[in-house]
Amino acid sequence: MKTFSAEASGYIDDSLSEHIREIDHKVVALTRSKGAMLQLGQLGFEMLLGHLDDVPALGHGVMMIDTTIHAADADHPESVQTPMATLAELRSALFT
Repeated sequence: MKTFSAEASGYIDDSLSEHIREIDHKVVALTRSKGAMLQLGQLGFEMLLGHLDDVPALGHGVMMIDTTIHAADADHPESVQTPMATLAELRSALFT
């Protein structure tokens, strides 16, 4: 299984992502900084450089996964709306 983590370097997503990786699942981690990208990459995460307002990065992340973890900023509706809109578009394209 491949899981997309919207904020793998954040407090909650970090713990969840590590646990998922430990049970032999792959984690695609969105991160804003190259430093976090290097650190998480060394732990075995697939990295996606971007941020919560980065529509192409979020869309790309959602398209390459089986499930998602989103425990980032609750006051950031775009970071939830973007992946959901991408999933809706994919569903529409696949089932029409």
